[in-house]
Amino acid sequence: VLDPFDELEEVADFARMKIGGGGKETVMALFFNSRKQMLQYRCFPGTVDRTILFPREVIELCLGYKAKVLILVHSHPSGLCFPSDEDIALTRKLQIATEAHDIHFADHLIVAPSNFFSMRAGNFII
Repeated sequence: VLDPFDELEEVADFARMKIGGGGKETVMALFFNSRKQMLQYRCFPGTVDRTILFPREVIELCLGYKAKVLILVHSHPSGLCFPSDEDIALTRKLQIATEAHDIHFADHLIVAPSNFFSMRAGNFII
């Protein structure tokens, strides 16, 4: 069982396996139950330097899967794991939306081939 709170490196490795290696940004949403078991994941392809993801779409999926915990991951093909202003804005919107629906937004990770950045560890999620 993947524990999203203790094993961020494993989450990042899983995401790299599924969405890494391409030349385009991709977002992955991972949905967990209250026992921290992964229920499902969904990928949203983007372009060379951005993806468009609507918080409403993620919330609808959380509710459909009956998820209590969400982790968002997206790739930075450039290899730089610094959050952009858009990354920070999306993280804040998702935090508000998940709180309103009693869903724990565990983290938003940015992954590159050899490293990753946690928005929670960077204090972008409170």
